[in-house]
This record gives sequence, structure tokens and C-alpha cells, in this order.
Amino acid sequence: IEQTVLVMKESDKFKKCHEIITSLSLKDKVIVFMSTKRSCDSIANTFWDEGMQCDSIHGDKNQWQRTSILNAFKSSQIRILFATDVAARGLDVVDITHVICYDFPKPKGEGGIEDFVHRIGRTARGNRKGKAITFFTKDNSKHANTLIELLKRAKQNVPDELKAMIENRNDARNNSGRRGGRGRRGGRGRGGSRGRGGS
Repeated sequence: IEQTVLVMKESDKFKKCHEIITSLSLKDKVIVFMSTKRSCDSIANTFWDEGMQCDSIHGDKNQWQRTSILNAFKSSQIRILFATDVAARGLDVVDITHVICYDFPKPKGEGGIEDFVHRIGRTARGNRKGKAITFFTKDNSKHANTLIELLKRAKQNVPDELKAMIENRNDARNNSGRRGGRGRRGGRGRGGSRGRGGS
């Protein structure tokens, strides 16, 4: 799997996703992982209105709907699938060429990065090559360190913008600690005098 992490603003995600998908060939097959059912449907409808072969799959769809959509995806009747994590595990489609993590998963507990690993693992199956493209915003910055470690283990490029997020978070934490320390000392002194004066 060739991994690419793109650090961007939330407002730039749709434009970049559209740019990537429209640049692909008709032989490519892509799954786009999103965090909400509403965004899956909304963006899928936008692409559909542009004449692209696509659909969305999420937990609000009945089992027969999901089965029908997955069968259409497997048979390449549709080649773009927008999905929540309901499709991240157990999705057995061997010829997915691209995975786009439109929304970075919100890890739960220490093993949360597993959701991300399962997503990108939908491509490069059966000794095929694949590409995983991850959109990463400042709202995801608390997961930057874990993502960097994963990229390094997989011998993938770590963008400078991602490294900068770690530095910025460390600087903010240090500055917050210094300001907080002074504030706490002053607060106790003022609070104590008020208490004595009011008694």
C-alpha cells in the first residue's frame, strides 16, 4: 500500500476528494470512508448528479440494500463507494485500487488506530498494489503521533505538515503549563484574602 497523508483544512476536503476521483481512470475502484451517514449520502448524491458511478453504504440502510450495493461494487457496476465504518471490516472486494480516508476515524481506547488500519487494508489485496490517501486536519492533531509511528513502520513518507502538528501541540502544551502555573498561584492568594475578608 502506498500511503499519502494530506494535511488540510476541513473546508478543502470536498474539493480535494473531487480532484482525486476525477483524475482516476475508469478501471480504478475507490472506497471513500466518512464519519457520518449524512455526509456519505450528500457527497455520493453530488457525484451521482455529475454522472459518476457511485453509491453510499452505512448503518441506516437495510441489509438487502447493503448487499445489493456491495454486489454492484464488486461487479464494477459502480466504482466509487462512500461508506462509514460499517464497511471497514469484512469487506471482501479484491480489486479496490484506492482508499480515501475523507474523515480520520475517531479512535476509541488504545487500539483505536486499528480502525484506520482496517480501512486502508481494503486496498492492495491479493498481491495487488493499492493507494491509501488520508485527509488530516488540525482537529485530528491528537492522533498525529500515532499516525506518524504507523507511517514510519510501513516505510512511508511522513509529511512535514504532520510533523509540525506534533511540535505545535507540544509548544501549546508547554505554554499552557507555564501560564496555568502562574494563574494557579495567583488564584489561591486572591481567593484566600477574599475568604478571610468575607468571614
